[in-house]
Amino acid sequence: MTRLLFMSEYFEVSLDYLMRGTEEENKEESMAKYKAKNMLLIWNNFVSNLSSKQRKLMMILYVLLICVCIAVVIGFIYGVGYAIGKFIGYL
Repeated sequence: MTRLLFMSEYFEVSLDYLMRGTEEENKEESMAKYKAKNMLLIWNNFVSNLSSKQRKLMMILYVLLICVCIAVVIGFIYGVGYAIGKFIGYL
């Protein structure tokens, strides 16, 4: 199944076309949905093959990434608030 998915991604055709030789009517929408599903399958396959130590490191990376995103958002809000305050003359 994984090889079929990779072949359909490589040739940019649907699984129906690979297996049956029939073309889908609305190819663009189905390909967008298929690519999203394929990316999720690849990510799931990647995560399932990690060892427990690698999974712990991945979770630490997720937490750090979330903290950085929160810090960026707070910094942006602070900067915008400071600029607005300076503009209206409170500082």
